[in-house]
Amino acid sequence: SIEREGFVAYESGDYEKAIISFNKIPFNDRKQYVDFYLAQSFLNLDQIESAKQYLKKTLSSESQFGGEAQWYLALIAIKEKNKEEAIEQLNLLLADFDYNRNKALELLKKLE
Repeated sequence: SIEREGFVAYESGDYEKAIISFNKIPFNDRKQYVDFYLAQSFLNLDQIESAKQYLKKTLSSESQFGGEAQWYLALIAIKEKNKEEAIEQLNLLLADFDYNRNKALELLKKLE
């Protein structure tokens, strides 16, 4: 299947092919987790704005990867030296998810 093709490419580190494959999946047939893997693929290619777009889609779809998406949005904000945004993302993560809770608390302490 197209989705399987995308995951094979993703797992082998061929992120450009993964993006192409994932984007071939018709929108109505696309599982919620595909947006998260699109975001990861864009992150691995250092295409930060596209990654953020798909991480936000992951959050808005209430995907099983919501916590992970929130975590990566916080990390992107830190990388971009946007302290205010990073703190906001970490607080949202702590309020809504348990993913990387201890790491999020540590980062928050360092940022404040």
